[in-house]
Amino acid sequence: MRSPARWPLRSALTALLGAQGIPYDAVKASFSPYIDLNAPPVGLEALFGAYRLVLTGVLTVAYVQEGLSAADAAAKAAGKISGNLDATVVNALLFSYNADPATSPKLPLLDAALLATLDRGIPFAILGKTALFSSLGSRYFVVKPTFDLYAAYRTLLLRDPQAENAYGDAQLQWLESALKQTDARWKVVVNSTSLTSMILDLTGEAPGLPQAIKDLLAQLPAQLRNRFYLDVDQFDGSPNFRSRLLQLYGSLSDVALVAGDIHAAFATEHAGGVREFTGPAISSSVIRGGIQSSVQSDPILSQVPSLGALLAQLDVLLAAANAEIRYVNTAVNGIVVLEASSSKLAATCYQLDGAEATTSPYTRPWKLLGKLTSKRLEVRSDTLADADAVRAAERVV
Repeated sequence: MRSPARWPLRSALTALLGAQGIPYDAVKASFSPYIDLNAPPVGLEALFGAYRLVLTGVLTVAYVQEGLSAADAAAKAAGKISGNLDATVVNALLFSYNADPATSPKLPLLDAALLATLDRGIPFAILGKTALFSSLGSRYFVVKPTFDLYAAYRTLLLRDPQAENAYGDAQLQWLESALKQTDARWKVVVNSTSLTSMILDLTGEAPGLPQAIKDLLAQLPAQLRNRFYLDVDQFDGSPNFRSRLLQLYGSLSDVALVAGDIHAAFATEHAGGVREFTGPAISSSVIRGGIQSSVQSDPILSQVPSLGALLAQLDVLLAAANAEIRYVNTAVNGIVVLEASSSKLAATCYQLDGAEATTSPYTRPWKLLGKLTSKRLEVRSDTLADADAVRAAERVV
């Protein structure tokens, strides 16, 4: 709800958008109005004081309902109800307070005339946040255009060199030095986190979408017909640092990346001839199932009928919105085996359906017969290709 000093308000957005030739006033309606509880308009000092008391109480109750102790809830609420607050969220909390027959006195909401005069900025709510302690809007389903502005704000305007530096200066310098000094044909970098972007385009405008999926997208409410980062707990959450890494890798020849953590299988051809192979989880839950569970438990998204059917088509949606992806499977467990020689680079993903990973095969390995599949990708003619599809085409020819 709060827009802290490290979140972009009007002055920051004016600078960011101005650098792109976009006047703030032309697009400010896309952002959210905010009030400063510490600097009320003249004549509204008493009302803003009452707001502070009521909002702190309402938020404390909400935190307790989410599982915090009374003491922790009160401390957290007191810290949040200060300074710049999203005016639309303030009105929502005031509305819930007024709707309770037991509360008195009732307080007026911020009226339309006042809202029209307020500056606008980026609070958590317009990143997709729908609940106090939900992963949706904070980790999953984060609104891409808004998050990109926030990332640019931290990196460019705050000039925070560590804003996205997941490696730290010492490790980054070591990596750059090691890559530039090696004479190996293939420079293989193993990373716990994937650089593959997972943009989820729900606008219906991504190229190559089947008509059946377009029909499902057309059923979504307007606020969901947007572009999202599926998960910012990887390098989509650090877009500027990822660009820096890919520029480094692309400046060299034959760099291959091996990654994990995201609980899905990807093969990606980044710009500059950088290939990445992301292995799925060996035994823990797959990302598609995790996202489906998060959506089902969300009081708002769980009521969107077509969303469940769309998540079942997650692989198609990701491939359509991310041109670098050559292979994706978000519903399998498994491992990736990388083979490198002086003339060849290939990766084989050995896959098991996520539903099978909950049962140990060690005492009855024959249970895996017919259930283990593989997908092989090879660098051919300086392009990452589906080796199985290429061989099938060669046999036909």
